[in-house]
Amino acid sequence: MKYQLTRSHFYSTCACALISLLLSTGCSKKDAGPQKLPAVKVHTGTVMQDSVPLYIKSFGVLTANITIDVVPQVSQILRKININSGQHVEQGELLYVIDQREFKAEVDKARAQLISNEAELQVAKDKVRRNLELLKSRLISPQDFEILVAQAEESAQAVNTAKAALDIAELDLSYTEIYAPVKGVCGMINVDAGNYVIAGSTNLISINQLDPVLVNFYLPSRDFSRIQDAFAKNNGQLEVKVAPADDKDPVYYKGTVGVIDNQINQKTGTIEVQGSIPNQDYALWAGEFVYGWIKIRDLDDVALVYETAVAVGEKGPYAFVVKSDKTVDMRELEIGETVDNKIVVLSGLKAGETVVTRGQMNLKPGTEVEVVASDDPSGVVPVKKSSSSTSTKSKS
Repeated sequence: MKYQLTRSHFYSTCACALISLLLSTGCSKKDAGPQKLPAVKVHTGTVMQDSVPLYIKSFGVLTANITIDVVPQVSQILRKININSGQHVEQGELLYVIDQREFKAEVDKARAQLISNEAELQVAKDKVRRNLELLKSRLISPQDFEILVAQAEESAQAVNTAKAALDIAELDLSYTEIYAPVKGVCGMINVDAGNYVIAGSTNLISINQLDPVLVNFYLPSRDFSRIQDAFAKNNGQLEVKVAPADDKDPVYYKGTVGVIDNQINQKTGTIEVQGSIPNQDYALWAGEFVYGWIKIRDLDDVALVYETAVAVGEKGPYAFVVKSDKTVDMRELEIGETVDNKIVVLSGLKAGETVVTRGQMNLKPGTEVEVVASDDPSGVVPVKKSSSSTSTKSKS
């Protein structure tokens, strides 16, 4: 029995000691106060102020400036093809040769007929000249002389007809050689040599003139008044830049927009506008889809921030501003266009303020931050070094 009492006393003593320890620990924590959270490391940027262009963004389709279907003007056997499918050609370059034998014979025949008619005209003129003296001497009647004059006029008309026939024959012969009407790019060859081609019917090949290349945009009708006003203020020529829709690292090509369609498409609710893009190296292709930016005016002295500074929450876009005490304040923003990776801020920020560009996920209003890098062109803010590393460096 003595053993049990001793054991019970031991357990009671341990329990009291444990309770005292817990109470003392709680009191010490309470006395120490709340622990301070470490500063959140962030990247920052400065709110800029600049004049930037205001664009209407749209999706566009490239088309050839000129598309020509090469069709023969005479019917005969196609004898020679001097090009390949997809070949780049210069204006005036020989493309096709059609069998010329029949047309050369027609030229020879027409030329011979002209020579014959010219000889008959000369004879008729000589008769009129000789009989004019006889008429003056009244050796022939006026009626006979008039017949000679009429015959000479008829011979002159025959000569004119023969000349026209020769011109037509020579024109037909010239049609047997087909030249590129414009500088451009050939499509696929549709007819092989040896086939009979029909005048005005057989499509031999198509040629696209791609310098300049045209771009067609289909803007929502709500943009019509803005684009029309911009046209009026810029003499009907607006700057435009395009980039191929499939390029991950886009290259921009600049040109002008100079055409607005004369009506809004009621079925689609869009208005078509057309631009022209210089394309000397043929980097842009007919039928290609592009993104386009049509400049309608400049925005003067607006606030700009890097895209990474703007986040979107339940109430819309916002940004964290770093205050002088190294804590952050959350600002709701009204934003405009995005220009060269920068967002136009219409309200919520002022030029010169510092905003967080990376690390927003760990922030809330009042959070203390440590700026470890700057996204400004001025460079990177170095990370602060500890005192131990500083003392070590000084020693060395």
